[in-house]
Amino acid sequence: MGAGNDSFIFVDPNLGSAGGAGTALDPRDSLANAHPLMVNRRAIFLVRDPVQTLGALDWTNVQFEGPESHGAANASAIALNAQSVAGSIFNGLSISGDAAASSIAANDCAVSAVTNVAGRFRRCVMAGTMALSAPARFENCQGSGTNIFELDLTAITGAQIIELLGFKGFVRITNLADAAARLEITGEGIEVELAASVTSGTVVLRGTGKLINNSAPVALTIDKSGLVNRDEGEIQINARYVDSTDALFINAWLERDGSIPVSTTQGSATIYDENGTLIVASGAVANSDAQGVFRFPSLTVPAGAGSDTMVYAVITMNDEFGALITGITGITIRPES
Repeated sequence: MGAGNDSFIFVDPNLGSAGGAGTALDPRDSLANAHPLMVNRRAIFLVRDPVQTLGALDWTNVQFEGPESHGAANASAIALNAQSVAGSIFNGLSISGDAAASSIAANDCAVSAVTNVAGRFRRCVMAGTMALSAPARFENCQGSGTNIFELDLTAITGAQIIELLGFKGFVRITNLADAAARLEITGEGIEVELAASVTSGTVVLRGTGKLINNSAPVALTIDKSGLVNRDEGEIQINARYVDSTDALFINAWLERDGSIPVSTTQGSATIYDENGTLIVASGAVANSDAQGVFRFPSLTVPAGAGSDTMVYAVITMNDEFGALITGITGITIRPES
């Protein structure tokens, strides 16, 4: 497609004319300068990667196209900026910001902390907190592995249904509080956390995965009869004791289905003696290394523990979906030979 295509207005900050005063055949250098041409065009095509912020103009029923939807590698982004985008379609873009209670369609997008929004999302990577203004449907979307996807349902009231179909990864649900509201989540490898602010409504889970239930039920129904629990995995531990300094070195990692997740976070190790008495308070490591292993710094056990003393290490870590995993192992302290 060239700049003169009858269907698209091209926005390219690096090629637009000075001040955006190009012709209808030339790329515009911003969304604001493209806006006057929208009367005879059906879509805006974002060519380059700088973030474009929507100004105080009419952006309803616009089709926004990013290069990702046409095979290009460079990302383009739109900040919604509390402007109405009701009825608009976003394809292959990174989108963020306040949608001004608009119902939109987003396909193949990176959706980060979009709030005050409703509509349909397909094949999107979801991150940050999304506060819905009305029901939404998510099809074949997934939670970000680095920025937790949190779905705020404060505005969902009455017999409204929220659907996450074919979902993958982690999602935290907050503020579901209407007894008539319904949340349905299906998928393979889902991990759903119900926060304490989930008190009422119906939650239905189907597929394979795990429920982390921190809800505070008032009029809450949870149906997980169709959910096959995913293996949490097992914490593996090895340790070495240096008797000259009474130091205990511990390596720990999560193993699941023959592999080690490398994005585990917030590992901690606490040591108890054989009678269950705490002898080393929590030693913590913020993140696992590139191999997925927590390498705890020197943990000092009581001097003169003696040969063949048994201690117990309790290891906790958050898996790649944010779920807390706990493991325990006995360690025999022996002087180095």
